[in-house]
Amino acid sequence: MHRCSSVVDTALIREPFEESIAWRSMARRSCRVRLLTGWLVGLAVISASSCGLTPAEDDLQGAESGDPCPTVERPTPAALELGVVVEYEATAVDHVLCDVEYSTSPPTSGAHFPVWQACGFYTEPIRDETAVHSMEHGAIWIAYDPNLPGAAIEAIAALVATDGHYLAAPYPGLVNPIVVSAWQRQVAVEDISAPVVARFAEAQLGRVSETAPEAGATCESPLGVAPSEPDAGYRQIFDQLAAG
Repeated sequence: MHRCSSVVDTALIREPFEESIAWRSMARRSCRVRLLTGWLVGLAVISASSCGLTPAEDDLQGAESGDPCPTVERPTPAALELGVVVEYEATAVDHVLCDVEYSTSPPTSGAHFPVWQACGFYTEPIRDETAVHSMEHGAIWIAYDPNLPGAAIEAIAALVATDGHYLAAPYPGLVNPIVVSAWQRQVAVEDISAPVVARFAEAQLGRVSETAPEAGATCESPLGVAPSEPDAGYRQIFDQLAAG
């Protein structure tokens, strides 16, 4: 599989991005296809120039006609020791269209969808593959038990609002109340106000990340509209990339 850099020259696509941000703030659904198409055209051209390939030659898993994505089994989330930061070995950073069979749930690195999840606070589950791409940019992903008390969920939302590289969403099947992940790092806590979370962020959030391959790259994206539409734009992006 050809590996293509996911670093995008935002100067070349700034205008579509700014339009997309403005669209979200005004909630004008009718504009989405036009804006998303403009963003994807910029992404395709930049990806091609950075890889020395035309988009059709970028060998994305699942992009080939007649090559359906295989079914993958997600590992059951493990019960992590509270307050202990777990370090994981880095895995592949390939761009893929298909689901990935990660070794942990939630994952902390690995192959991922070519477009990252827009950071923010979500009330619906997000895709592992898009969240992993966000973590590659230095995002901290807060996975929370959907059955947490309302006050605990509100506290997570308040923390997410403090920085553009926080990403949070419910994670069905989670054993611990909250699992905080960054690239190759993970810690479970009962409460988002636990001191270890602040220390974790000091080492991993955004451009200061000690492990993220593209620490500080933007977490704004046309994929996902918080809080309730994590898959907004996904199908258009998938179809565009699969078509080459």
